[in-house]
Amino acid sequence: MKNDSLLMDLTSVKVEPVRAMLSFSSAEVIGCHPLFGPQSSSLEKQHIVLCPVRTKKWLPWLRDVLEKGGASLVETTPEKHDELMSVVQGLNHMNTIMMGMALSKTSAPISRLDPFTTPFLDIKAKMVKKIFSDNPRLYAEILCNNPNMAKIIEIYEQMISKIGSAILSGDTEGLTELLQKTSNSLWPPEKREDSI
Repeated sequence: MKNDSLLMDLTSVKVEPVRAMLSFSSAEVIGCHPLFGPQSSSLEKQHIVLCPVRTKKWLPWLRDVLEKGGASLVETTPEKHDELMSVVQGLNHMNTIMMGMALSKTSAPISRLDPFTTPFLDIKAKMVKKIFSDNPRLYAEILCNNPNMAKIIEIYEQMISKIGSAILSGDTEGLTELLQKTSNSLWPPEKREDSI
């Protein structure tokens, strides 16, 4: 490739693909992660993460094309991207997968829960169905290729242990306190809005 060419990827992780592109070519390199799937009919209000690592002329052009299409752009480093995606995709997908797997082990699969479904469970059940209806390799690659997932798994296991311990011991007060502390950590009372 020529030095003034543009080399991009469209992947869910960035550190390794960007490293490979930098070593493969002396062209300009921009990592790109559209945070939506092929079912979207346009770029309007869709989030796209750009990781410009070696660029001179192509970044302004790319920004212009995507913004004219209505996309919402954010620029970051490959490392920060992968760290944040371990939560946005990793924790999110892992949690949904865990729920689906746990449901499959109970005597109440989703199909039998329908008459008892709350609006909240209905939303979650749709997410479980979406993941288990898609290509499983997609989710396996997202989870297995993000270098930050070890920390997410460690945190998840700690939280499962804390919650499980409180529930199994009947510690209503302890679980209430844990939920309140978590709520305050996620949404400090002084910044809380009714719309949450």
